[in-house]
Amino acid sequence: MEIFYYTVDMKFRIALLLVLVYVIEVSLRRIESAAEIFDRERYERSRNRPKGKPFNPVANDEKALDFVALVNAFGYPAEEYTVKTIDGYKIRIHRIPGSPSNLGTRGKPVVFMQHGLLASSDSWVLMGPTHDLAYMLADVGFDVWLGNTRGNTYSRKHVSLSPDYDEDFWRYSFHEIALYDITTAIDYILQLTNQRQIIYIGHSMGTTISYVLLSEKPEYNDKIKLVISLAPAAIWHNRSNEITNFLLDHADKIRDIIKKGKIYELLPLTNSLVEFGRKICGNSSPYQKLCLKLQSLFVGDNLEQTNTSLVAHTLQYLPAGISAHTVDHYSQVVQSGHFKMFDYGIVENFKIYKQIHPPLYNLSNIVAPIAILYGNGDTLIPAENAVQLSKMLPNVLTIETVPDGKFNHLDFLFARDLKILLNDRLVEIIEAPLEEFLLKNHLL
Repeated sequence: MEIFYYTVDMKFRIALLLVLVYVIEVSLRRIESAAEIFDRERYERSRNRPKGKPFNPVANDEKALDFVALVNAFGYPAEEYTVKTIDGYKIRIHRIPGSPSNLGTRGKPVVFMQHGLLASSDSWVLMGPTHDLAYMLADVGFDVWLGNTRGNTYSRKHVSLSPDYDEDFWRYSFHEIALYDITTAIDYILQLTNQRQIIYIGHSMGTTISYVLLSEKPEYNDKIKLVISLAPAAIWHNRSNEITNFLLDHADKIRDIIKKGKIYELLPLTNSLVEFGRKICGNSSPYQKLCLKLQSLFVGDNLEQTNTSLVAHTLQYLPAGISAHTVDHYSQVVQSGHFKMFDYGIVENFKIYKQIHPPLYNLSNIVAPIAILYGNGDTLIPAENAVQLSKMLPNVLTIETVPDGKFNHLDFLFARDLKILLNDRLVEIIEAPLEEFLLKNHLL
């Protein structure tokens, strides 16, 4: 009997790998970018939307709105800015400068929120003011800014490179995002708001980016008052996700497929993907349970906190695209167990780093205060890894687990009871003066 289940399990894993490979291979069509078309149509539809029209995020005929229209639909002001990095990428960043109960921006402290892998700024604002941290922070008086990363739905522009025809457009990982995209965004925000510091909130890859930034550009420690790390992604001394382990075991084969297929971008957001999500994961779909099961295999199982009626809605915004190079960088970090720069191979490493192996990121350079929050049900970033990371960072103010034993990787964004389980605590941490926070946590 055990042999039978093992055989079935292996067949399932192989089938899943084949599905993954198929998705990767078809994600880039050598025609006008479907992701580019989606972004343009969404922008035009959002701008032409009649004012005051009721917004129902779960309506079957609802088409995805862009960030500004989505936030406006909940009655909040929203703004969009385009910044250009020193290496030529045009990044769109977003802002919620106030709320219906707290208008005006003058003198407000700045919060910067950075999304995770395969996401965009949309991921912070999909559920509305009674649920999402971005609205809650705007309500209590913060000037809320939300970043995007090169290559996602909002940032597919470059001064000379095309995301559809130029491989070099996609030759980046979280390293370049940290050193170019985020530095540009932070400097722009501080100059525009006339503030000296920001509070940085990152989820998943958003935390990785903050660690790379502060270790490689230590001067930015002075520009960040507090770092809040949600599901911190840097150290993988423990790997409990079976799907991740399976993919890592076949990483060389997958890299070979990607290289031979000239696949540079993974899982961009397109109309076809949105329609697929609606049909497969929607309330009326007979396959919704399968959809939820596949999700739980990747991020952890917490059905009690999953609002099944909103799964199809979130798939109108996620995944938002990422470079294959970024995913490869993560695979190297996970496989090696070290938080290190990209490994190009011995020859290229010597050209770039002047040494055979890629350097480790120097976490001792990160002196900005950090608050770490992790989920015990997060199989993508197991709790043990968050605890281990906290021991390697020199200025951790607090490390806390979300009070739900099954809290998983996506629950940080979409859990049914997110406000009670996490966001009320985050507002408390962010609102309190730093000295008061230190006293409260017995750190002074």
